[in-house]
Amino acid sequence: MMALALAAPQLEVEVDVPLSLEPETLVELPVAAAAAAGAGIGVAAAGAAGAAAAGVAGVASAPLIVGKSAVELLRDERVDSGNGNFNFAIEADNGVAMTVEGTPGVEGGVSMSGSYRFVLGDGSVAEVTFIADENGFQPQSDLLPTPHPLPAHVYELLRIAEEQRAQGITFE
Repeated sequence: MMALALAAPQLEVEVDVPLSLEPETLVELPVAAAAAAGAGIGVAAAGAAGAAAAGVAGVASAPLIVGKSAVELLRDERVDSGNGNFNFAIEADNGVAMTVEGTPGVEGGVSMSGSYRFVLGDGSVAEVTFIADENGFQPQSDLLPTPHPLPAHVYELLRIAEEQRAQGITFE
Protein backbone atom coordinates (compact mmCIF):
# COMPACT_ATOMS: atom_id res chain seq x y z
CA MET A 1 0.00 0.00 0.00
CA MET A 2 1.05 3.55 -0.64
CA ALA A 3 -0.51 6.65 0.85
CA LEU A 4 -1.45 9.37 -1.61
CA ALA A 5 -1.89 12.74 0.03
CA LEU A 6 -4.05 15.17 -1.90
CA ALA A 7 -4.06 18.77 -0.74
CA ALA A 8 -5.89 21.86 -1.90
CA PRO A 9 -7.14 25.00 -0.18
CA GLN A 10 -9.49 23.91 2.62
CA LEU A 11 -9.24 20.25 1.54
CA GLU A 12 -6.81 17.59 2.64
CA VAL A 13 -7.38 13.96 1.74
CA GLU A 14 -5.19 10.95 2.37
CA VAL A 15 -5.99 7.74 0.53
CA ASP A 16 -4.31 4.35 0.84
CA VAL A 17 -3.84 3.06 -2.67
CA PRO A 18 -2.67 -0.48 -3.48
CA LEU A 19 0.28 -0.33 -5.86
CA SER A 20 -1.41 -2.97 -8.04
CA LEU A 21 -4.21 -0.63 -9.21
CA GLU A 22 -4.56 0.12 -12.90
CA PRO A 23 -3.19 3.52 -13.99
CA GLU A 24 -6.71 4.87 -14.67
CA THR A 25 -7.62 4.29 -11.01
CA LEU A 26 -4.68 6.30 -9.74
CA VAL A 27 -5.47 9.14 -12.12
CA GLU A 28 -9.12 9.40 -11.07
CA LEU A 29 -8.22 10.05 -7.42
CA PRO A 30 -6.43 13.39 -7.95
CA VAL A 31 -8.89 14.50 -10.65
CA ALA A 32 -11.87 13.83 -8.38
CA ALA A 33 -10.18 15.55 -5.45
CA ALA A 34 -9.29 18.52 -7.64
CA ALA A 35 -12.90 18.74 -8.72
CA ALA A 36 -14.07 18.55 -5.12
CA ALA A 37 -11.66 21.28 -4.12
CA GLY A 38 -12.52 23.61 -6.97
CA ALA A 39 -8.98 24.91 -6.72
CA GLY A 40 -5.38 23.96 -7.42
CA ILE A 41 -4.28 20.63 -6.04
CA GLY A 42 -0.98 19.05 -5.19
CA VAL A 43 -0.30 15.33 -5.22
CA ALA A 44 2.27 13.65 -3.03
CA ALA A 45 2.97 9.96 -2.61
CA ALA A 46 5.05 9.37 0.52
CA GLY A 47 7.34 12.25 -0.43
CA ALA A 48 9.11 12.90 -3.71
CA ALA A 49 10.73 9.46 -3.78
CA GLY A 50 7.35 7.82 -3.25
CA ALA A 51 5.79 9.94 -5.98
CA ALA A 52 8.55 8.99 -8.39
CA ALA A 53 8.22 5.32 -7.47
CA ALA A 54 4.46 5.50 -7.97
CA GLY A 55 4.84 7.43 -11.21
CA VAL A 56 2.59 10.21 -9.94
CA ALA A 57 3.43 13.79 -10.77
CA GLY A 58 1.79 17.03 -11.75
CA VAL A 59 -1.10 19.21 -10.70
CA ALA A 60 -4.70 19.37 -11.83
CA SER A 61 -4.07 22.11 -14.39
CA ALA A 62 -1.48 20.00 -16.24
CA PRO A 63 -1.51 16.39 -17.44
CA LEU A 64 -1.43 13.92 -14.57
CA ILE A 65 1.22 11.27 -15.11
CA VAL A 66 0.72 7.75 -13.78
CA GLY A 67 3.31 5.25 -14.87
CA LYS A 68 3.59 5.64 -18.64
CA SER A 69 0.04 6.93 -19.08
CA ALA A 70 -0.80 10.63 -19.25
CA VAL A 71 -4.30 11.97 -18.80
CA GLU A 72 -4.84 15.34 -20.37
CA LEU A 73 -7.37 17.74 -18.94
CA LEU A 74 -9.59 18.92 -21.77
CA ARG A 75 -11.60 21.32 -19.63
CA ASP A 76 -10.79 22.99 -16.33
CA GLU A 77 -13.15 25.86 -15.59
CA ARG A 78 -13.49 27.33 -12.09
CA VAL A 79 -15.50 30.31 -10.91
CA ASP A 80 -15.65 31.53 -7.31
CA SER A 81 -17.76 34.64 -6.84
CA GLY A 82 -16.31 35.23 -3.37
CA ASN A 83 -19.72 35.23 -1.68
CA GLY A 84 -20.00 31.46 -1.25
CA ASN A 85 -21.29 30.76 -4.75
CA PHE A 86 -19.00 28.75 -7.01
CA ASN A 87 -18.97 26.33 -9.91
CA PHE A 88 -16.43 24.24 -11.71
CA ALA A 89 -16.17 21.79 -14.56
CA ILE A 90 -13.33 19.37 -15.16
CA GLU A 91 -13.06 16.90 -18.03
CA ALA A 92 -10.21 14.56 -18.94
CA ASP A 93 -9.46 12.79 -22.18
CA ASN A 94 -10.10 9.39 -20.53
CA GLY A 95 -13.83 10.14 -20.15
CA VAL A 96 -13.72 11.27 -16.52
CA ALA A 97 -15.68 14.49 -15.98
CA MET A 98 -17.26 16.40 -13.10
CA THR A 99 -19.35 19.56 -12.86
CA VAL A 100 -20.48 21.15 -9.60
CA GLU A 101 -22.38 24.26 -8.57
CA GLY A 102 -22.28 25.41 -4.97
CA THR A 103 -24.16 27.96 -2.91
CA PRO A 104 -24.11 28.93 0.76
CA GLY A 105 -26.17 26.45 2.73
CA VAL A 106 -27.84 26.22 6.10
CA GLU A 107 -25.89 27.25 9.22
CA GLY A 108 -22.64 27.97 7.40
CA GLY A 109 -22.76 24.81 5.29
CA VAL A 110 -22.48 24.51 1.54
CA SER A 111 -25.16 23.18 -0.79
CA MET A 112 -23.86 21.58 -3.97
CA SER A 113 -25.36 19.92 -7.01
CA GLY A 114 -23.65 18.41 -9.98
CA SER A 115 -22.66 15.29 -11.80
CA TYR A 116 -19.69 13.12 -12.56
CA ARG A 117 -19.05 10.47 -15.17
CA PHE A 118 -16.47 7.85 -15.98
CA VAL A 119 -15.98 5.01 -18.43
CA LEU A 120 -16.75 1.49 -17.20
CA GLY A 121 -14.66 -1.56 -18.09
CA ASP A 122 -17.10 -2.55 -20.86
CA GLY A 123 -16.72 0.87 -22.51
CA SER A 124 -20.11 2.22 -21.43
CA VAL A 125 -20.29 5.53 -19.60
CA ALA A 126 -21.48 5.73 -16.01
CA GLU A 127 -23.03 9.01 -14.88
CA VAL A 128 -24.09 10.08 -11.42
CA THR A 129 -25.99 13.27 -10.63
CA PHE A 130 -26.14 14.47 -7.06
CA ILE A 131 -27.29 16.99 -4.52
CA ALA A 132 -25.24 17.50 -1.37
CA ASP A 133 -26.76 19.73 1.29
CA GLU A 134 -28.01 19.70 4.89
CA ASN A 135 -29.80 16.44 4.04
CA GLY A 136 -26.55 14.70 3.06
CA PHE A 137 -25.21 13.34 -0.21
CA GLN A 138 -28.07 12.27 -2.50
CA PRO A 139 -26.81 10.54 -5.66
CA GLN A 140 -28.98 9.41 -8.56
CA SER A 141 -27.89 6.96 -11.24
CA ASP A 142 -29.12 3.91 -13.09
CA LEU A 143 -26.07 2.17 -11.60
CA LEU A 144 -27.25 2.54 -8.01
CA PRO A 145 -29.23 -0.33 -6.51
CA THR A 146 -32.92 0.25 -5.88
CA PRO A 147 -35.29 -1.64 -3.59
CA HIS A 148 -37.57 -4.28 -5.05
CA PRO A 149 -41.09 -3.05 -5.77
CA LEU A 150 -43.70 -3.84 -3.14
CA PRO A 151 -46.13 -6.68 -3.96
CA ALA A 152 -49.67 -5.56 -4.90
CA HIS A 153 -51.20 -6.88 -1.66
CA VAL A 154 -49.01 -4.52 0.41
CA TYR A 155 -50.63 -1.50 -1.25
CA GLU A 156 -54.05 -2.93 -0.40
CA LEU A 157 -52.99 -3.39 3.25
CA LEU A 158 -51.69 0.18 3.39
CA ARG A 159 -55.01 1.45 2.01
CA ILE A 160 -56.95 -0.52 4.65
CA ALA A 161 -54.69 0.78 7.44
CA GLU A 162 -55.23 4.36 6.28
CA GLU A 163 -59.02 3.85 6.30
CA GLN A 164 -58.81 2.43 9.84
CA ARG A 165 -56.75 5.41 11.04
CA ALA A 166 -59.31 7.79 9.51
CA GLN A 167 -62.09 5.95 11.39
CA GLY A 168 -60.15 6.23 14.67
CA ILE A 169 -59.45 2.51 14.87
CA THR A 170 -56.15 1.77 16.61
CA PHE A 171 -54.37 -1.42 17.55
CA GLU A 172 -52.04 -1.98 20.49
